[in-house]
Parts: sequence; structure tokens; C-alpha cells
Amino acid sequence: TLSPEENELQIDWLNKKCNSGDSSETNESSNEHEYFEETRESKVDLPRFQILPVPDKFSTLRTLPPITNWKDKTLAAGIQHTFRIMPTEHIEGFFIAKLQKR
Repeated sequence: TLSPEENELQIDWLNKKCNSGDSSETNESSNEHEYFEETRESKVDLPRFQILPVPDKFSTLRTLPPITNWKDKTLAAGIQHTFRIMPTEHIEGFFIAKLQKR
């Protein structure tokens, strides 16, 4: 999918849950994201992570930059390292984010 709700917003949400209090990766805004409704607390201890740049191995494919703002909210700074590969006659479109556990 190329839907922001299923791509950048998921990475931003995970960043918020795992890296809260880490000024290098967290959102500037302390407001809750309106695009997720949390119904219960996670019982899983999520590790801290960082969003890394993806090596430039996709230069022959048509790519689009990530969405870094959504509905008046600025997403995590690391989102800039993600991107979308557009569909062709041979492949479907998809979203790429490289995460590394700290």
C-alpha cells in the first residue's frame, strides 16, 4: 500500500511509543496523534530504535519522498529517510523504512 496511514504514520506511532523522551527522534509536538485510537495499553516492552537512511539501491525505480506532515502534524524527523517505490508493470508499489534497534 502507499497509504500514509499504513506507512509513515505507523513508523511515526512506533517512534513515539518506543522513543518517548528521546529528543533526536521524537515529534516536536506533544499532542496525541488523532489518526490512531488506542484501546488498550501494549503489554509488550518495545525496544528503542532509530530510523536509518536506506542505501541507494533503487535508483532505477521511480520513487517518491515520504510524507513528513499529516493533518497539521509534523511526523518524526527520521521519516525523511523513508520512501515509496511506485508501481510498474512488473512490481506493485511499496514503502521502505529501515529501522535499527538501539
